[in-house]
Amino acid sequence: MMRSWFATATSLRFLLLALAVSDTLAIECSIYEESIIARLGGKKEVSNQQELDIKYAGCTEIDGPVIIAADYTGDFYFPNVTKIYNGLITVNHYSQRQHQQEQVPVPLLTSIEVPDLNNTRFIEIHGVPALRTISFPSLTILDDSLSLDEVEDCFVDFPSLTRTVDLQIIGNVTRLSFPLLADGGTMRVSSNPKSDKEYSNYLIVDPVDQAPLDIKFPALQNATSIYLQGSITSLSMPQLSKIGNDRQFDAGNLRILTHGNRLNISLPSLSNLRHLSAAGTIGSLNFASLQSIERFEVNTSTPLNVTMEPMGAITEILHLLGDVTAVSISSLYLLFNLVIESDSSDFYCSSIASDFERLQGRKLKSYDCIGHPPKSKLPLQLGLGLGLGIPVFLVVAFLLRLFFKGPWVKKVWGTEMWTPQPVVKPPAYELGVPPTYATDGPPTYDASEGEQGSEQGAANVAGTHMGDGSSVRGEGASEHSAGDAASARLGDGSSALHEGASGRRVT
Repeated sequence: MMRSWFATATSLRFLLLALAVSDTLAIECSIYEESIIARLGGKKEVSNQQELDIKYAGCTEIDGPVIIAADYTGDFYFPNVTKIYNGLITVNHYSQRQHQQEQVPVPLLTSIEVPDLNNTRFIEIHGVPALRTISFPSLTILDDSLSLDEVEDCFVDFPSLTRTVDLQIIGNVTRLSFPLLADGGTMRVSSNPKSDKEYSNYLIVDPVDQAPLDIKFPALQNATSIYLQGSITSLSMPQLSKIGNDRQFDAGNLRILTHGNRLNISLPSLSNLRHLSAAGTIGSLNFASLQSIERFEVNTSTPLNVTMEPMGAITEILHLLGDVTAVSISSLYLLFNLVIESDSSDFYCSSIASDFERLQGRKLKSYDCIGHPPKSKLPLQLGLGLGLGIPVFLVVAFLLRLFFKGPWVKKVWGTEMWTPQPVVKPPAYELGVPPTYATDGPPTYDASEGEQGSEQGAANVAGTHMGDGSSVRGEGASEHSAGDAASARLGDGSSALHEGASGRRVT
């Protein structure tokens, strides 16, 4: 009886040990095996959680891709699987017209969680507007790519991922979690889908309000290229030191397009970069470790002070557009080409003229820099002129007055020049006085009467100006008297008697 009990206990221990070992052993399943294919009647894709559990029951490693069908509904939860050789993907089909694979939307997929997966080739999830969470908490290495697009309000969680060749996250993402990612490859985080125009219009921002996004890659050190676009509220990549790949011609680009709150761009460890292009609502730029660059291009819609220190060389172009308020290039020792087109009323091209001449060996031209003209010195000159000119004028005028009124002037120039001369009164007949005729002899003029006539003529003229009707008659009489006087001078005695009938005859 004791032996029977011992045998039973031993058998139980072996059973428990076998179960424990079975849980730790990898069970590889191939999607090409007949047994796996037959589980869903030959169907490759899974459309719900139940089909997922049936098709891959007991599998820990899967040879082949796991495919999510276009009609998948609800959550996708895939535990116990540690490796998927050919990745996790949504369904696609080959387009005869485009001669390429096209992605098919999966509109009812709500979440993806694969808690135990630590290695796979790629993850490609497309057209999932209802997706709220995608989480791979144990995944450390992606041999190829992570591609997630057309998402709305999605939390992207990869807390253990350290390396990927290609990272593409497109859509409205609420939060990113990549705390250990050190090598990001070709990286893109964008609210807008890819477009052919983005390569030619890389300094143009679409001013459309989008969901705000904080972009943080605290452990990122290397990337082939980085493209960031959207309503970026903050950017943190403190350990990033290199953007580039010697084996790729188009590598080494950092492009940032933002609209919304002013974004402060600070990459304190970045020392290797070929091309920077930043556009939109930019608050500040800081590249404390960057010594040289090929292209440095900025188009800002908010006031921006561009300081190139401590950078030393720009081997192709420094291109600044928009609301640029100030530029400092004093640290540069090499500048191949410069184009500044500032809209700010605070920027003057003269502020960089001396540094430009030092670098280029020529004067700054209008095609190099467009800003406000130098501040006019005319108000200052006018102020100084008036302030100094008026006192000098008063002093000169005072001296001239003393000069011409002094008693010594008569001694130098003579007394006649300074003695008032008597007024010479013209003859009476020139004043229009009518002659007085006697029986014998030439006509005579009564001076007192002439003066009265002159006064009367003056009164008549004044009456003319005042609009009095009698002035017309007075003016006519004056003209007639003047005519008589002239006739008296030029004619003989008989003619004088004849024409003088209109005058006063004395017998």
